[in-house]
Amino acid sequence: MENVASLVRDSSLLADNGSPGRARSLLVLAAEELGKARWIYEAAEESWTAGGGLVELPADFEYRARTHPEKLAAAADYGDGNNGFWGDWFQYESGRRLVPDQQMENANQFNLHKQAGFYVDRRNGIVTSPADINADGVNEFLDRLAKAASMLFVEDHVRMQLQGHVRNDARQAHTMLLKCSQHRGFREPANLLRPSAEKRLPAT
Repeated sequence: MENVASLVRDSSLLADNGSPGRARSLLVLAAEELGKARWIYEAAEESWTAGGGLVELPADFEYRARTHPEKLAAAADYGDGNNGFWGDWFQYESGRRLVPDQQMENANQFNLHKQAGFYVDRRNGIVTSPADINADGVNEFLDRLAKAASMLFVEDHVRMQLQGHVRNDARQAHTMLLKCSQHRGFREPANLLRPSAEKRLPAT
């Protein structure tokens, strides 16, 4: 989660200094890390609460951790689950969550947007560059991702409070996320990781 917070912070700096394409790409990387962190938390929460030591991760964790769309879909699912607290993050049509196949399809598309912020590419005879990406949707994405990530810190803090074992190890990273979110001045929901998302994402 410290890496999630650092990627969000670096994305904020890039967005403020005229590089929205790379800013967006770092946000997609941060979303992947959030999805991976959520898997780890789900595997470890019970053991941590019981005061256990090392946690054994699921056998397929290493494979899933290298599958970009699966991590993005996990982040989207977690963000959606916190809509009641923050409002819609990955807002879905009519307030309904995407079925897994739709989620994975749109996560695949989001992975392409990540690549577009890093590479000069040629597709269908058209050359694209990170410099061609405009800032539309980047601030909204940053705000929602920072808030969704902060909820995992909140969730773990509440878990520790209930057990009487509160630590402040994560305070710096959590504060970094909240500062990035508040700095963006978010105004309206972002429509991300769903079929109509392309119109809200920076053009490539």
